[in-house]
Amino acid sequence: MDQTEIETTVFAILQKISQSAIAVGPQVKLREELGMDSFASLMVMNELDDAFGIEIFEEDFLKVTLAADVVRLLQERYLVSATKSVFEQDTAGPENGNCA
Repeated sequence: MDQTEIETTVFAILQKISQSAIAVGPQVKLREELGMDSFASLMVMNELDDAFGIEIFEEDFLKVTLAADVVRLLQERYLVSATKSVFEQDTAGPENGNCA
């Protein structure tokens, strides 16, 4: 999934949950402009889990303030580590000391 797909998915989820008339873009403030409360945040985390197959910790999500922060959080803390794990598994061959 590339940057544009991640942004599109995240912004669509935020728009759906907030039901705000404001168009969600990178600089939209989640709480102030979209009116997201703790319940809406939990709903967004569940939707992100469904969309990306990753569990987002509440303490991480509560630190974000902008829609772009959600994208950045996913990329830096969750999607990169998932990609890294898959990559590390794929490169663990006999030349790396892993005998099957």
